[in-house]
Amino acid sequence: MLHKALQASGSDPAVQERLEDVEILRKKRQLAAMEKRTESEQTAEAQQLAQQLRSDLDRFEWEVFLARSQRSPKDLEIKYQLGLRLKRLDKLREAVQCLEASGQLPERRAASYLELGECWQRLRQYGKAVDFYRHAAEACSSEQADLMKLALYRGGVLAAGLHNVESARTLLSQLVKIDPR
Repeated sequence: MLHKALQASGSDPAVQERLEDVEILRKKRQLAAMEKRTESEQTAEAQQLAQQLRSDLDRFEWEVFLARSQRSPKDLEIKYQLGLRLKRLDKLREAVQCLEASGQLPERRAASYLELGECWQRLRQYGKAVDFYRHAAEACSSEQADLMKLALYRGGVLAAGLHNVESARTLLSQLVKIDPR
């Protein structure tokens, strides 16, 4: 039905997005069914098929959000979503560019900074990673307590691993203040 609507609308971007969303949902359901089957069967073949479906879904989502980003280059939410997909595909440098842009969105700032910290850590730029984890914690709103704890923990542990005792102490002390468990 959406294919017909897309043709009839002259490739209306809103219809295109709905079609893409339906296709993503379909692929996610296939993956969920395969993962459930993998849990019950626990065979190498089922695991391999589940991994292939996951890989196909990741690549498809990347293609969708890349196309959306090209259609709407100023939409920072799409940049954020594209950055997440690039990170999943280990295209970390490209992900950094998208996530830095999406950090301009107040509601995505903390999450973008956390993702940037993870990208820089995987790129072995540990000092930058600690800085972004700190920025993520600072950007968190009161509703983002879990994200703040994660950012403080990751930043503190990474700083400790870098023998940056002062940063580690500061970040982990903040974590203990908000969650003493």
